[in-house]
Amino acid sequence: MKNFAQTGSRLRLFPSVDVAAGEVVTVGGLVGIAFANYQVADGDGVVCDLSGVYELPKAAGAWTQGQKIYYNHVNKIATTAADNGLSSGSKVEYAVIGLAADVATADAVTGQVLLKN
Repeated sequence: MKNFAQTGSRLRLFPSVDVAAGEVVTVGGLVGIAFANYQVADGDGVVCDLSGVYELPKAAGAWTQGQKIYYNHVNKIATTAADNGLSSGSKVEYAVIGLAADVATADAVTGQVLLKN
């Protein structure tokens, strides 16, 4: 095909904050896992994997398989909460990053997330 550009499983993203290799990166509606450390000052962007299942740090609480998972960018953890639970003036909504690929117990510190773009 003349108009094919790439498979899209990996893209160079330009997050507005520094990230470490293996961390979740969200840019607009895109969600990825950084392949390398990235500093905004470098301006080169970071190659991210946009698909697959990743073991990520998680908030307390059990997960059921297929449950929607969000990313708390302040604490850098995956969560089932859609926001920080505060009132409208201080409310922060979290980005959807995917679905729970497996169950996770309430006391588990990590969970498997199937990235969803």
